[in-house]
Amino acid sequence: MTTLLKPDLCVIGAGESGLAVAIGAAALGVPTVLVERGETGGARRALRSAALIAAAARAQAVRTAREFGVVTGQPKADVAALRAHIEAAATALAANHAPARLAALGISLIRGEATFADPRTVEAAGAAIRPRRFVIATGSQAVLPAIEGLGGVPVLTADTVFALKDMPKRLLLLGDGAEALELAQAFRRLGSEVTLIAEGALLPSEEAELSEPVLVALRREGVVIHAATTVRRVETVAKGLRLHLTGEGGDGMVAGTHLLIAGGRAAVVEGLDLPAARIALDGARIRTGPGLRTTNRHVYAIGGAARPEGGHSAAGQAGVVLRGLMLRLPAREQVHHVPRAIRTSPAIARVGLDEAAARKAASAIRIFRWPFHQIDRAHAEGVAEGHIKVVTDRRGRVLGAAIVGHGADELILPWAGFARRRALLSEALALTAAHPVMGDIARAAAVPLVSSGLTKPRVQRIIRFLRNLG
Repeated sequence: MTTLLKPDLCVIGAGESGLAVAIGAAALGVPTVLVERGETGGARRALRSAALIAAAARAQAVRTAREFGVVTGQPKADVAALRAHIEAAATALAANHAPARLAALGISLIRGEATFADPRTVEAAGAAIRPRRFVIATGSQAVLPAIEGLGGVPVLTADTVFALKDMPKRLLLLGDGAEALELAQAFRRLGSEVTLIAEGALLPSEEAELSEPVLVALRREGVVIHAATTVRRVETVAKGLRLHLTGEGGDGMVAGTHLLIAGGRAAVVEGLDLPAARIALDGARIRTGPGLRTTNRHVYAIGGAARPEGGHSAAGQAGVVLRGLMLRLPAREQVHHVPRAIRTSPAIARVGLDEAAARKAASAIRIFRWPFHQIDRAHAEGVAEGHIKVVTDRRGRVLGAAIVGHGADELILPWAGFARRRALLSEALALTAAHPVMGDIARAAAVPLVSSGLTKPRVQRIIRFLRNLG
């Protein structure tokens, strides 16, 4: 016999985004049902990636320790210990989303496959759920490209690579985005020979002044890069596999022991029966409006289901949904205010408008840059490469900021607040830190603005007048 449930809210998917909405709704006293077919907490791919990158950074620190006057040997990866570290990082906060805690918060967890029976009803584990609103938070999954022979060889993706039992000796990696470059550098630092192949340019969505230092660093560390190159065919050979390539320099081949594809992603929608719910897809994602509502006004989509390419904030999207759904307040997702980071070394981070977008949005803009080599701590850490770039309107209000350099993903944080508030760049001068720190770059970025103001003739006359007063 089917059980009929009528909560206010039904969340499908218990990953980071789904949990953020469910927990937020429960905190407001909203009866909430959470449907999940796997483990609560989701795949936590980003955490596993961060743990792998951290391990690779330790290996690189050992490798370059001699530059700091410390003598060491060559680092070697212990794959079993590495996997244990990655899993420990991914599950460190598992208790926060354990079924017992969700129940204590007032969330009814149903384990099973969710399927829409009609636009207002979902069936899962013998229950028919008919809430006032749905939120789809099923995440995204890797999509393999159409390459001849690919189906006949073992393929790793950004979802499965963390389960490796052996360190790849010669890794062939296909992809042009952030994830591809992060994994390429991490595996190179852990001892693999890495060949990175991209159909077009690497990091095509980034400004050249941000991407070029990263590509220089990857090549310096030994990553072989083939840009503007197409893989025509994949075949198995005695000790691995071989790729047949076509590029600007003609045809060629590369061989490796492992193939990793870190490219396209698509929303996980299998089994949902979206047509029954009158929910439309937009290519690889569920179509949503600015308020994250789908083509079915009773259903929202968030996280990887709506943004497979990333660049979203689970907490931010949860806030948009809860304001619109529970408080009936107008809410729009502010994508430009969510910092984006590429955790290579040097790292790239940006928030707000880039230079091209700012020129379209404002009648006049100003650009301020400051190099890392002017920061004391950067020399102490041996990371003096990189710079910060801040874009303002003509009055000096921050429209966006970008950083390429050590710790960029952390250093971008204050700029998210400045860009959201359209704060004056001069406010950065009020930021103080326990000198010397890399965060001095924030204050330094405002120095050119102040300096340019002090050189104006009117200001110089005032300064001379005050100086003459004694």
